[in-house]
Amino acid sequence: MKLTTAVVLKEAAAPTTISFFSISVLLLLGRILPLLPALLRSGITFWEFSWFLCLLLPDFLMLTIPLAALFGVLLAFLRLSKDNELLGMLSCGIEPASLMKPVALIGLGAAIATLLVGASLTPKSKTMYRLFLQEVSARAFTQGIVPGSFLPFTKGITLYVQEASQDKHNFKGVFIKDDRKTETANLIFAQTGQLYTGTKGHKIALKLNDGLLNRVNPEHTRTDTFEFQTYTVQLGIEGKKSRKGRGEMGLAELKTKGGDPKIPLKKRLRYMAEFHKRLALPLGALILAFMAVPLGTFSGAMGMSGGIASGIATFLGYYLLSAFAFNMAEAGSVPPWLGIWLPNALFGIVAVVLLQKFMKQGISQHS
Repeated sequence: MKLTTAVVLKEAAAPTTISFFSISVLLLLGRILPLLPALLRSGITFWEFSWFLCLLLPDFLMLTIPLAALFGVLLAFLRLSKDNELLGMLSCGIEPASLMKPVALIGLGAAIATLLVGASLTPKSKTMYRLFLQEVSARAFTQGIVPGSFLPFTKGITLYVQEASQDKHNFKGVFIKDDRKTETANLIFAQTGQLYTGTKGHKIALKLNDGLLNRVNPEHTRTDTFEFQTYTVQLGIEGKKSRKGRGEMGLAELKTKGGDPKIPLKKRLRYMAEFHKRLALPLGALILAFMAVPLGTFSGAMGMSGGIASGIATFLGYYLLSAFAFNMAEAGSVPPWLGIWLPNALFGIVAVVLLQKFMKQGISQHS
């Protein structure tokens, strides 16, 4: 390994590692805190909680890996530039292009890791995460429902009770929003309710008394209102037979679903948008790693805070543009392949322009 490659890799190792772990912890905390009270009420053990964290982490890796690569390279070149070591290398005859080899190693490593996460690890972890939450949700239901807090576990259902009995199975003032059916959304208000759990908590129902049911169509243009004396809402745990979401599908399955003419166009667009997103983000990690070289070099005069600010702004710009393009692709405003890959094309052009400027500056220093 050449000296220049070793120097750049050594400088990038610490900030890459620190960025990866610190950002992962922040994202995990943001996801865990809303679920923590219900997790504790369910009687979750330390090892179950540790497994829960492991299942959550892959969902963030497609963001944290590119971001860690960006900050690792940026801070490495920022320090080399700030301490005039980069100027010394170029003055000693080191070609600017040779400095790109370690950056390519970091970028390719980040791209391959992001691709593997998106293609295999994330779909499997999301399936296990869903099954884990179903088990914890069933356990939490057997403990009853705490008044004054929203139920966070059951997907598609928002549940709130105003008052509860001592055993937390009988309630006053019940509100439920049920979005499990795509064709309608049910808004339910009831004066009283009772929670029933079956064997091992896997058959769960809420019997409601004296209330109103508002059925709203997807466009929110029509509402049908019904009064009822008794109404039962099934909150049962579907288990392994429940239908997989697109996040749980691999690349091959997403492509198959996206090309199936039997599936409605709106759903096919969502499948193809997810498919292209998992392929585009790895390339984005490589682009951001190369873009970090001129960003770190030119930010040397602004100091560490200026370099970090430029890195955050760059990543936020890429992320927000990618999110906007993803939504446009899902809505069918643009073809999925065009919308998803457009941020990479734009940032790739910017990266090339900045790298050319860096190369020219390095050649002038070399001469």
